[in-house]
Amino acid sequence: MLKRRRRDQSAPTTVSAAAQALIRDNAPTPFPRRRFRGVVRRSRAQALIDRAPRIAALTEALTRDVTTERVAGLEVVSILPRSAPEHLRTVADAVDADHVVYLHGGAYVVGVAHDALSMSLADATGLPVRSIAYPLAPETPHPGPVEATLVTYRALLECHGGRVVLAGISAGGGLALALLQRLRQEGLPLPAALVLLTPWVDLTPSGDSDEGNEGRDPSLQWRRSCDRAARAYAAGAPFADPLLSPVHGDYGPDVPPTLITTGTRDLYLSGCVRLYWRLREAGAPVDLRVWEGMWHAFYGEAIPEARHAHAEIAAWVHDRLA
Repeated sequence: MLKRRRRDQSAPTTVSAAAQALIRDNAPTPFPRRRFRGVVRRSRAQALIDRAPRIAALTEALTRDVTTERVAGLEVVSILPRSAPEHLRTVADAVDADHVVYLHGGAYVVGVAHDALSMSLADATGLPVRSIAYPLAPETPHPGPVEATLVTYRALLECHGGRVVLAGISAGGGLALALLQRLRQEGLPLPAALVLLTPWVDLTPSGDSDEGNEGRDPSLQWRRSCDRAARAYAAGAPFADPLLSPVHGDYGPDVPPTLITTGTRDLYLSGCVRLYWRLREAGAPVDLRVWEGMWHAFYGEAIPEARHAHAEIAAWVHDRLA
């Protein structure tokens, strides 16, 4: 049982001034116990309004072409960055190119495919990004999102050549690991590399940071937030199910090279560390990057640490594809 903890707004001097300001000023948004569905719907609508100016600005600054299509029943946003090779002028030109398949975050209840990180990843790597708008809870609980994403991912494999880098942030990172397990079960081709950005890999607060960073992470909290989203997504299924909490999954040396990233203030830091050791003990090639003073999903913020992280992730991806 988590103890009630006050918000810790003290900011370390080891991070940038912009990061210090976010630590002091930001606070997680709780989900009320009652009227959960209505609050989630309003949160989705308000987030679209709040983020629209920044998404428009990033689209103009970072992308050469953005298209949206339905693939096997799900919406897929394809992003071609300005940093892509010059001979790729449109998304259609990138059919045989190496690309990123991206799964957004949002605790399985909010979030959109065309977000800031999808464009930042495309810009940093110079690769086309195909972002899957998987169905969300509580309307579509587990295992609906996993199975729907599997069908769409398989369709993308059939439609496009090139190697795939599977990437996901937060809940999208957990979903990427669940998808990896299903690909292995079905005997389907695995991605060339796996990038997990502060992934949510355990739907229970069983790690050290789940207690220690409660109140220190300016973007996320367990009480009245993660716990309610987890129950909505699981819909009564046991949290220990490896497709819900992939830290409990069975892995082997066939798992593709994997990068796990987190920060010292990340609520999910322990889950990332536990996943790293589970993959390593299974013989899988895995790397862990921990950023000083950073919190959950800091990659989408306009701070120097996020830009450094984008460059580090891009370098890791190109090293694996090389």
